Amino acid sequence: MLDAVYLYKTALAPELRAEIERLASDSGCGAFEVVKFRRDRGQLSLLHYPAFDTDPFPCLAQSTVLDLHTGLVRVRRYDINSAPVLHRKELLLPLGDRRYREWAALSRQAEEAGLFNHPREIGARTGWERQLALAELRVEGHALVEVRQEVQRHRTALVRYALSTPMCALQQHGFLDGRLRVFDYGCGRGGDLAQLERLMVPAAGWDPYFAPTRPRTPADVVNLGFVLNVIESPIERAEALCAAWGLTGSLLVVAVLIGGRSAWEKHRLFRDGVLTSKGTFQKYFAQEELRTFIEQHTGREPIALAPGLFFVFRNDEDEQAFLADRQRSRAAERVPRPRLPKPERAVRPAPSARQKAAKPDRWEPFRDLVEIYWSRALELGRLPEPGEFEHEQALLKAGSAARVLAHCIERFGEGPLLEARARRMSDLLVWLALACFERRRSSQKLPPRLRADVKSFWGGWSKAQDAGKALLFSAGEKGALLRAAESAVAAQLGVLDGTHALFVLGRAVRSLPGILRVYVGCAAQLVGDPESADVLKVHLQGGKLTLLNYDDFDRPLPDLVERVKVDLRRAGIQFFSYDTPQYLPQPLLWKSRLLAHSDPDRARCERLETRLVNLGFDLDEFLDRPAFQLRLAARGYEQRGWVLRKLNGPSRGL
Repeated sequence: MLDAVYLYKTALAPELRAEIERLASDSGCGAFEVVKFRRDRGQLSLLHYPAFDTDPFPCLAQSTVLDLHTGLVRVRRYDINSAPVLHRKELLLPLGDRRYREWAALSRQAEEAGLFNHPREIGARTGWERQLALAELRVEGHALVEVRQEVQRHRTALVRYALSTPMCALQQHGFLDGRLRVFDYGCGRGGDLAQLERLMVPAAGWDPYFAPTRPRTPADVVNLGFVLNVIESPIERAEALCAAWGLTGSLLVVAVLIGGRSAWEKHRLFRDGVLTSKGTFQKYFAQEELRTFIEQHTGREPIALAPGLFFVFRNDEDEQAFLADRQRSRAAERVPRPRLPKPERAVRPAPSARQKAAKPDRWEPFRDLVEIYWSRALELGRLPEPGEFEHEQALLKAGSAARVLAHCIERFGEGPLLEARARRMSDLLVWLALACFERRRSSQKLPPRLRADVKSFWGGWSKAQDAGKALLFSAGEKGALLRAAESAVAAQLGVLDGTHALFVLGRAVRSLPGILRVYVGCAAQLVGDPESADVLKVHLQGGKLTLLNYDDFDRPLPDLVERVKVDLRRAGIQFFSYDTPQYLPQPLLWKSRLLAHSDPDRARCERLETRLVNLGFDLDEFLDRPAFQLRLAARGYEQRGWVLRKLNGPSRGL
C-alpha cells in the first residue's frame, strides 16, 4: 500500500478540487499545481511549481502541509539553487492528457542517458544541472540535446618569466643542477624551457598546439605541469599521464589545480569540470582524487609535495633516498664539508737542530686527509663504509679505518661524533616512522647508504622498523606531544597556545623534536610538504594540523590569505581562501613570538606590537585587514611598514 499519492490538480474530481482550493484559500497557501496525500499521517501537501506546464523539469517554490487531524499548517519556501526538481512529471497527469506522450518521451531519453541512475544526486537543482553537464546534455523544450562545445585548451597556456611551481619544486630538491635531462610534456609557450636554458639544464619539450612537431624524447625527469586539468576527456587525460610516464627515466612531477566548491560555481559545469568564460576547460581535482589517479595509471605511490603537486619515482632506491633526505634535520645540513687543498710548492725553511731531534708525527702527512675523513664521518654519523669516502685509497696509507677513526677521536674528541650519530638516527627514525604508511617497503630496495645506516644504527631492518613504529605510535599520545611542544618552545622554535596548539614556522619543521616531525609528516602524506607553509598550527589535542600561508611573511604585519586544515583522523583536507566576503585577509599581529631571538626582524616586530598594545589592541584577537585599519584610524594612526604614523601629523617611529 502506497503511503503517498501525487496528483496534478486537473486530475482531481471537481468536488474534491473545489474543497482543496477552499482549504488552500483558508490557510493562505496561494497557488499550487500538485497535491500530495499522506495516508499514513493524515496530511495534505499543496506543492507550488510555478513553471509546471512549461519547464520540462520544474523546481518546487513552496510547499504547504495541512494536518487534517489538528488543522496545523506548515509553509516552506525553497531557494532556487536548493529547490527540489520534479522528474517524470507525466506520471501526475490525468488519463488522456494530450501532453503525456511528449513528456514521457523526455523521461525515456533521460533514462537512456543514465540521468536517473543516481537519484540522490539529482534531487536538487544544482545536482541535476551537474548531472546534465557530466552527460554533455542540455534541455531544449521537452527534449534532451547533445552539447557540442569546442574547448580551447591552448588558451590556458601562460607566458612565464620565472619557473613554474613544479619546476621550482624540482629546483628546490636538487633535480635541476644540470646532471639530469628534463623533458617538459605539454610545454605550452616554452617559458619553463627558456628558464632551464638560462640555468644550463639540458631540457626539451613538446606541446600539442605550440610545439607539435618536436619529438617526445625520454628523459631522467619529466614534467607534466598543469596539463591534466585542462583536458576535458577523461580518456585523453589518462593517455597523457601514461605517455609522460612512459618517457620518465627516474622522476615524473605532476601538477594540477586544486579547487573547492567556489571554483565550480564561478563557471559553467561541463563533464567533470567547468568551462571558463574564455572557452577553456578546468578540472579541479581533489588531493586524494589526484593521488589515486596517478597511482592507478603508473603503478607507483606518488609523494605529495603540496596540494596538487606530486613526485612519482620510477624505482624504489631513488624514492627512498629522496624520502630519507627529506627528513634531514637543519643541523645535519650545516655539517662542514672541507676539500683537500691543492699542494703548495712554497719552499719551507730549513728545520732547526732542535726540530731535527724531535720525533716526527706520523699523522702529519695525512693531516688534511684525516680532517676530510672526520668531516665525512660527522656527515654520516658513523664510520664510512667502503665506497662512501672518495679518498679511501689514499687514507689506507695511514692505516686501517678503525685506526684512523681512533686518531680522529683522540684529536677532535668523541663528542661531535656522538652528536652526529644521535642526529642522524633521529632523522632516520622519522623516515622509518613515516615509511609505515607505505606498502612497498623492503630492505633490498634501499639505496646502499641507507642499508649501511640501518645496519650500523640498529643492526638490521627488522629492529629499525620496530623503532620507527614505536615513534609513530608515540605521536598519538597527547602527553608526549605536549612535552615535545614544550621542548620546541624552550629551543625557541615556536609558541604554545596553552596546551591546545603549537605554532611554528614552516621553515623550522626539520628542527623540531622527532615526535612532532612525525606528527607533521602524517599530514604531509595527505597535503604535501608542510615546510612550504609560512606557519603551522599543530593541534595537540584534536588530531589536526593547520597550514597558514601569508601574502608576504617578511612584511611587518603579513595578511593571512590561505588556511589549509588537515584532519588526520578522518584523512580530510579543507581549504579556506581569505579573499572572499566571508573570509577577509587577517593581519598577523603577534609575528615576533614565532621568531627566534637571533632573528634580525624580531626586535622590530616587538616594538611594533608594543605600540599596538599601547593603543589598546589585543594581539590575539581575530581582526580582518579592513577592521584593523578602521580601528587604527579611530585612534588617529595608520601603518606604514614598521612605523605607525599619526594621521595628519608627523610619523611616530619605532
